[in-house]
Amino acid sequence: MLCKRGVNPRTDKSIAVRDAGGVGMVLYNPTENSLNADYHIIPTVHVDHVAGAAIKAYLKTAAPTASLSAVSKVVPRAPAMAAFSSAGPAVAGGGDLIKPDITAPGVDIVAGVSPAGHHGNLFDGESGTSMSSPHIAGIAALIRAAHPGWSPSAVQSALMTTASVFDNTDGMIQRAGKIASPFDYGAGHVTPARAFDPGLVYESSAQDWARYACGLGQLQRVSDWCPTVGSIDASDLNYPSIAVAGLPGTQTVTRTVTNVSNQPSVYVASVTNPQGIAVTVNPSTLTVAPGKSATFEVNITRTDAAYRTWTFGSLTWADLRGHTVRSPIGARPVALAGPGEVTGTGANGATTIDLTGGYTGAITTRVHGLAPSVVNEQKLTGSTAGFVPTAPAIGPTAFKFTVTVPSGTEVARLATYAADHAPGTDVDLYVYQDGELVDRSDGTTADEEIALTSTGVFEVYVVRFASPPGADTTPVRAHTFLVGGTAAGNLTVMPGTAQVRPGQVVSFDVAWKGLDPLKRYLGMVEFSDGTTARAWTTVAVGSS
Repeated sequence: MLCKRGVNPRTDKSIAVRDAGGVGMVLYNPTENSLNADYHIIPTVHVDHVAGAAIKAYLKTAAPTASLSAVSKVVPRAPAMAAFSSAGPAVAGGGDLIKPDITAPGVDIVAGVSPAGHHGNLFDGESGTSMSSPHIAGIAALIRAAHPGWSPSAVQSALMTTASVFDNTDGMIQRAGKIASPFDYGAGHVTPARAFDPGLVYESSAQDWARYACGLGQLQRVSDWCPTVGSIDASDLNYPSIAVAGLPGTQTVTRTVTNVSNQPSVYVASVTNPQGIAVTVNPSTLTVAPGKSATFEVNITRTDAAYRTWTFGSLTWADLRGHTVRSPIGARPVALAGPGEVTGTGANGATTIDLTGGYTGAITTRVHGLAPSVVNEQKLTGSTAGFVPTAPAIGPTAFKFTVTVPSGTEVARLATYAADHAPGTDVDLYVYQDGELVDRSDGTTADEEIALTSTGVFEVYVVRFASPPGADTTPVRAHTFLVGGTAAGNLTVMPGTAQVRPGQVVSFDVAWKGLDPLKRYLGMVEFSDGTTARAWTTVAVGSS
């Protein structure tokens, strides 16, 4: 019997075939996906989407037959990235941190399981992050046992910089028959033995990560750390990979390496340049004593790479003692680089948008909005939500409203704000379209935000997950912003036109007036070279 993969577990399909009197099954992928050696109840062959389509067509003939016969042994390329494996870039970091970090075996890993969910077996073939993570965790534990003084970031660096990007054919690791990228495998496939003696490591502290998060604006609303610890450009986090998500012509990043071996060594840099990008390292030679550190700069410059398209290369430090310390490099050139959003308060006010050029020519501006939010609010009871995202329903801790995003909308946003609620309140947002969950924002505070990136009708559920005593008297408030294609007359940008060249910073003054100080507003400034939009910055003005 021929069965299509999907909906229910693969092994359940062979049970259904057996129960129907079948003695064998061919399981096929309807789309490109992994081939799995599951513990089936009856003899089963798992085929890909190409063979599956051919078998399905053959079964429609007058008298289809099947038989088993010996075939020549084919050794598959390995390692290879599974079709279901998550891929970068990481949205939370704006792309300035390559994710994933590393890859490890995660398909058909024989592991101990509960007999209750595995047809009485004490072991089974399992796949996914739940299998690859233990590989990395186990290797990391062994490295810490061998080097108990190493920091967690040193262990991570050792794993990443010694990983391999080649398979058993000496070709590059593939995904779905095509060469994979660092957004598929990170630094590469883990090679345990080499990780115990990496030579150099990239280390980062808790303070470094706080400065990184402050630079991204991720701690600004929930912490007073940022004025104390400062901030850094996300690309400058001392990480074993290098990424610049918005490369405006040229950018220089800084890294520091530490020698964790017991001997001094001289390391020489070599670079595999991303396509359309030139990379230089200064200094290109490092002499590092045991336990000491050295700092270097990496300059990344666009030559002719396409705008808004990622391109990848690598930096490798090598010495004569056999150490090779490899870091992936990813860059995404942009014509203009600037802040994704600027904020302000009050009926009248101003701020500045600084753009860095990636081309030579003119910048023209166009204003959209400012548009006030539409507020939906309701008093909710209870302190712990019983909301189930897979079966959404209104209740004591959840209410619902509908949003229609019309054609021509430039920015559509849903948001809740901690300032609207009692301290300690946790509010979550869930958005559905045609009965399907399309997005969610369910952090641990009342500051939540979702961008609606398509038109149509959406159902929004607002959930109060937790609240302090006495908060039932305060309504839960959700804001909907719909910014159209025209200016509302309450937002201006000066100058209207400016000249730019690669690497040059141009400042634009943004001002708003005549707003209701009790409302929140959202708008957008579009920057263009006269023919194509090159950058966008949203302008959010809150109540004062």
